[in-house]
Amino acid sequence: MKTGLKLLLFAIGGLVVGSAATLAITGAIGKVSAAERVLGAYPVDLINMMYHSHNKSDVLAGQTAPTLKIELVADPMKMRNYSLHLITDHFRFAPEDASGPAVFGEGHAHVYIDDVLLGRAYGPWYHIPQLKPGPHTLYVTLNHNDHNEYSINGATVGAQLAFVVK
Repeated sequence: MKTGLKLLLFAIGGLVVGSAATLAITGAIGKVSAAERVLGAYPVDLINMMYHSHNKSDVLAGQTAPTLKIELVADPMKMRNYSLHLITDHFRFAPEDASGPAVFGEGHAHVYIDDVLLGRAYGPWYHIPQLKPGPHTLYVTLNHNDHNEYSINGATVGAQLAFVVK
């Protein structure tokens, strides 16, 4: 038998064995709906993660404070996915300097869902992957390169939005 044909038969055999094992496991646990499989695939279990925070760095007198507004747009192609639009003034996203020394007026944003750091935004758009159904709170902070939060008189420069995922 030719090597290519042997490899094909081996691959098909592996698929059959793998499928049978999957069916056996699913049968032992119970039937899982397509929706449950999708929800179970969500990459971050927000409940089990710890809150993440950083020190604050006040804008000094004579400096123009950065501003932040946020817009959340549902992804029309993928259920429970969102595009977050970060609208800033007096701020430049500087992914090339992340984790470096603070330079006033530049940095990145930290994106939180339900008080949990989901990730860093290095530009004005950030993809939020499949969220579980229910109420959520989105919170975004502007951060210096060194991750300290921009603040004005001790109040973090950030924006918050409550929303419900159906």
